Amino acid sequence: MAEGAALLLPQFPHWATHIHNWKDRWADMFAGPVSGMDELLRALASAGHPLYALTNMPAEVMPLEYDLFPFLHLFRDIIVSGEEGLVKPDPALFELTLQRMNCPAAQVFFIDDVAENVDAARQLGISAHLFVDAPTLIVELQKRNVTF
Repeated sequence: MAEGAALLLPQFPHWATHIHNWKDRWADMFAGPVSGMDELLRALASAGHPLYALTNMPAEVMPLEYDLFPFLHLFRDIIVSGEEGLVKPDPALFELTLQRMNCPAAQVFFIDDVAENVDAARQLGISAHLFVDAPTLIVELQKRNVTF
């Protein structure tokens, strides 16, 4: 975030307060978890499904995310692009994620709200779903005979 701010401040000095607020007021940008997802993640974890996360989150704010969203503790691992120096949809980040999961692409179901990321996953042989909302995801999981 500091590197990003350093790049933006000279270009947009009139937005300096807002640029600094990106990190300083990070938590204020979130209204809470996406409706229904906290419950769905808990149900999937309780049913024994291994959950992993891949995020383009800046490394500096990840500790805060765990406080804002306690359900993040349900994930076995969270691959943070800001820690890895890679950003979705870079195939190298997906490959790293598969390595960390110790799982072949064909056994992974990837969910993302960005079509470009979903497409990138599919190009690597990962089954993927474009997230719209929890009810739509539940239907997709049911089609795949995922129990929870």
